[in-house]
Amino acid sequence: MIYKKSDVVNVVTKITQEKFKSKFSFVKNVFYVPNFVDSNKMKKYEKDLTLQKELSLEGKMVFGYAGNIGGAQGIKIITDAAKITFENSNIVYMIIGDGVDKDLIKKEIEVNKLSNVLLIPPFSRDEIIKYISLFDVMIIPLIKNELFRMTIPSKLYEAMSAEIPVLLSVDGEARKIVETSDCGYFVEPENSIMLAEKIKYCFSNQAEIISKGENGRKYSLQNFDREKVVNDFYNKLNSNE
Repeated sequence: MIYKKSDVVNVVTKITQEKFKSKFSFVKNVFYVPNFVDSNKMKKYEKDLTLQKELSLEGKMVFGYAGNIGGAQGIKIITDAAKITFENSNIVYMIIGDGVDKDLIKKEIEVNKLSNVLLIPPFSRDEIIKYISLFDVMIIPLIKNELFRMTIPSKLYEAMSAEIPVLLSVDGEARKIVETSDCGYFVEPENSIMLAEKIKYCFSNQAEIISKGENGRKYSLQNFDREKVVNDFYNKLNSNE
């Protein structure tokens, strides 16, 4: 009933737009307007050297995750990859956040004596920027679920805008963005062996991953910048009058 009475329906992924048009063909205007990121706030920051020293991360390559530690995220893929790369003491993992699976991750770290994994509590959005500045690569995982093929994690927009290359363990539309923008690498969801291999590759090709980060920032400014997306939405609404 709501769809039939709507002049416009806005969707935030292209896959959703295709499915919506197929299922509700009577809706004339289905706008694709993606979620956005504040490019002025989420940008590349110089590493916080004081924090880097405090966490003993000098000379280390940091693979980070910041966000909810829940069942859907499947964060165990990170601790499993940490076991595989454990012998390389210059590869470190930072997991920032809270959630229902935090105790599971904490236990994984303790039982397996993963000194290469830092589990850090959540901070305010302003404070966490200092920690994210230490990320050389951002890991963005979700469990294997067909529903997530239509999902674009907000962390992807933020990592791209912050010029941080990504290891994306999400298939579907999010993967297309990463491959089109050339801002990182795809990892099969829940495949810790593949994640570990990509991490080793990143470690051995650090100049290449820096360019991936630059690609992400450029693509984000062109497609997901807050001001641009809002203006595009405004223009679409006006053209529909």
